[in-house]
Amino acid sequence: MKILITGGAGFLGSYLVSVLSKRNNDIIVFDNLSTGKEKNIEIFNSELIVDTIENYSALKSAMKNVDIVFHLAAVTSVVETEQYPQKAFDINTLGTYNVVKSAIENRVKKVIFFSSAAVYGDNQNVPLSEKSVANPKSIYGLTKLDGEFLIRNYAENSGLKYVIMRTFNAYGPRQRLDSQYSAAIPSFIISAANNRPITIYGDGNQTRDFIYAADVAECAVFFAENANAAGIYNLGSGSEISILDIAENIVRIASPDKQIPIKFDSPRPGDIYRSVADVSKLQELGFSKKNCLVDGLKKTIEYFMSRNIYRTGKTISNGRGL
Repeated sequence: MKILITGGAGFLGSYLVSVLSKRNNDIIVFDNLSTGKEKNIEIFNSELIVDTIENYSALKSAMKNVDIVFHLAAVTSVVETEQYPQKAFDINTLGTYNVVKSAIENRVKKVIFFSSAAVYGDNQNVPLSEKSVANPKSIYGLTKLDGEFLIRNYAENSGLKYVIMRTFNAYGPRQRLDSQYSAAIPSFIISAANNRPITIYGDGNQTRDFIYAADVAECAVFFAENANAAGIYNLGSGSEISILDIAENIVRIASPDKQIPIKFDSPRPGDIYRSVADVSKLQELGFSKKNCLVDGLKKTIEYFMSRNIYRTGKTISNGRGL
C-alpha cells in the first residue's frame, strides 16, 4: 500500500512512520522540517519530500497513486498560534484544504486527520464525548475545527473515506524539548533533570488526558486498516490528571533524591481548564491503548536521560530517535 504522511518527520509523525514501516508499506513523508527532523525517520525505509502543505501543486504531485493519507502537518502549539494567528490559519486551515483537495483529485481511498481535543474548548461536561459541543477557546482549536469541517464537507460530497482523530495530550520520546512552546511534560522533565524549579501556568488543578505517542500511532494505523472506522473519534486514555500531579510524578521519577520546587504563574492565553476523553466509541470499535501513564513517563524520561538531551533541552548526542 502506498501511504503519504504530512508532517511525518515530526514527533507523532515519526512514530507513525515506524509502525507503518513494519508493515512493508511504500511510505512518502511530506514535511517542511520546520519542527520535524530528518533523523527521526532516517532509519526507516521512506521517501522524504521537503515542502509545505501550503504548496498545493507539490502536495498534489506527491499524492499521485497514494492509497491512504495521514495528515499531521500543522502549527501545534496553542501559545504559538495565539502569537501568530495568520501563520496558523495559512498552515492549519488552508493547508488542510490543500490536503483534502489533493486527496480527492488523486482518488485517495482514505484520509486520517489528526485533529485535537482543543476543538472542545472549556467544556465542563467531562468526560468529553464526540457528541460534545465543539467550542474552541484558542486559535489552534479553531483551526483544527476548520480542518474537520473541510474534510467532512469535501469528503462527504466526493465519496472520500475519512477518520478524524481528536487526539488529547500526546507525549513520549522524541517530543521537542528545545522549543519555547514545549508542552508541559517535556518542560517539566528539563526542569527536574536540571534541579530547576518547575513552572506551572495556572493553579495546577487544571487537568489533562495524556496518551503515549506509540499508542497514538497504533490507533491511526488501526483506523486506516479498519473498514468500519469512519467519522470522528476521541483518542485519549480516558483518565483525568492534574498538571500538578504530572509535575510531582516527573520529579519522583527524574530526580527522586532532589527537592524540586514547583512555582505557579499566570495562565497562558488559550489554555483550557479541564480535559478528559470519553473513549467508549473507540473501545467499541476494538482499540485499546497499551501504555499506562507512569510507564509512559518512565520511558520518556529514560529516553532523554540516556541521550544526554535533558541537560539543556537540546540534543547533545547523535541518538537516532528510537
